[in-house]
Amino acid sequence: MKFILYVLAFVLMTVKTMGQTCDIATNGVAAMPNSLVVGQTSNLVFRVFNFAGEPNPPPPTPCFYEINSVEVILDLPDDGLDFQQIVTPAGGLGVYFTWTYNPLTKEVRGLNHSRIYDLQGDIVTVRVIATALLFYPQLVEVKLEIFNFCGCPGFPSNNIGNDKGLTTLNVIGAGPTPVDLLYFNAENIKCNTMELTWETASEKNNDYFEVERSVNGRDFLTVGKVDGTNKPSGSSYTFLDDKNMVGIPNFYYRLKQVDFDGKFEHFDIIRVENSCENEGVSMSVYPNPAFDKVNISLNGLSENERVKLVITNVIGEVVMTIPNASASDVNEIKLNGLTAGIYNVKLVGFEETTSKRFIKVD
Repeated sequence: MKFILYVLAFVLMTVKTMGQTCDIATNGVAAMPNSLVVGQTSNLVFRVFNFAGEPNPPPPTPCFYEINSVEVILDLPDDGLDFQQIVTPAGGLGVYFTWTYNPLTKEVRGLNHSRIYDLQGDIVTVRVIATALLFYPQLVEVKLEIFNFCGCPGFPSNNIGNDKGLTTLNVIGAGPTPVDLLYFNAENIKCNTMELTWETASEKNNDYFEVERSVNGRDFLTVGKVDGTNKPSGSSYTFLDDKNMVGIPNFYYRLKQVDFDGKFEHFDIIRVENSCENEGVSMSVYPNPAFDKVNISLNGLSENERVKLVITNVIGEVVMTIPNASASDVNEIKLNGLTAGIYNVKLVGFEETTSKRFIKVD
């Protein structure tokens, strides 16, 4: 009996040992360079992989992590560093992970889209830019963590000591920031119109602000410029953004402050929804019935806005597209080539009710 128990214990110990080769791990995160001035970029490099322990090579039954079972988070600090891009893998799509950036939480996240067997994983490079801090020099920390994302039995024999990484960067500057920003806010005051407001507590060497806008929180374009006041006691600012917004459900904004010597800093990103529900957008179509042309005019949209119109037949097929129609002027549409019948013209990006029927006659 003792012999049987001994054999059973030996078998269990062997199985346990053989199963201990599966360990999702990271060799940490390194910053190159790790000391930088405001406006300078640094690359954060780390590798996440399934570490094959002893014995090596792995046992005959390979250990692996299932799809969507491993989540990796690179957490950037609230101040001092801003995300620029995922350099590698290109487009954020690695061999084993899909990498994305959340501008609201300032996190780069990776989720495995493929099984990860022993000695398999991704090498990731994330580029960041140093931003102004109140005091210099100052160390800022970047954290890297691995999680069992799905809660399923996907972390066999995992050594949690390999699941974390930490690095520090020294951000160097000349002293206090030229602008002490109290707040930056965006409000959807009506359909396709945003009001940006911000206030400073103090200003020095402040040439101007740029308002930058994005539809994905990653790629920003400048949509406006506001001169600074340089008042030691600070100032309040307002900017109205109402261009090229039709059909886009939400926007991201950030504020860029530029000194007289050309140096600049970015402030935190904010998000705002573009709500067009229950707005007074209307459409007029005339003459109706129409012979060789029809006039379409729109009301309730921003002046000089360009919009997209589509015309469909009675069964819903698109027979004509007007991609650059005016929101303020009358659009004259030639109907040559259309057979007699009932048609529908619709303003793309708005409620289904923002459409009109007209009859085409020979």
